Amino acid sequence: MYNCAHLSMRSRRRFSQGFSLIEIMVATIILGVALLGVLMLFSRGTAMANQGYEFITVDAILQDQIEHLRGLPVSMIISMYYPSAAFTPTPSAFARLNSPQGTITVSYPLGSTAPNNSLVEVTVRVNWVSAGNRPLVKETATYIMEQGINRL
Repeated sequence: MYNCAHLSMRSRRRFSQGFSLIEIMVATIILGVALLGVLMLFSRGTAMANQGYEFITVDAILQDQIEHLRGLPVSMIISMYYPSAAFTPTPSAFARLNSPQGTITVSYPLGSTAPNNSLVEVTVRVNWVSAGNRPLVKETATYIMEQGINRL
């Protein structure tokens, strides 16, 4: 036969070897804080990847506009874009950008105001609103000659 007092003592020892409620709560809080930190890193990484995509897309817009302008004669660039003209990038190609708007500015080098139709400075600028609702601007500039780049 078994002694009942002996069984209850054995049961008490087995339960006292487990975790208390406070220990489980502390472990849960520590684990929650660690997971929150990891989630914040992932969210920041996603935001940086989206911003990188936006900048790559804007670089493609700028390069496309510069290449288009390099194919035009300087006299046509002056007549169409001097001193400044706006353009809107194609929405289908750049659908992930939020309200992109562009500006093409044509100026004469060295502060000259008289057109000589041989050399102009062309600046292409794109404004857009980032995924974080911040207004951003990126621009590039080049010189275009009537004779072309390769025939100096």
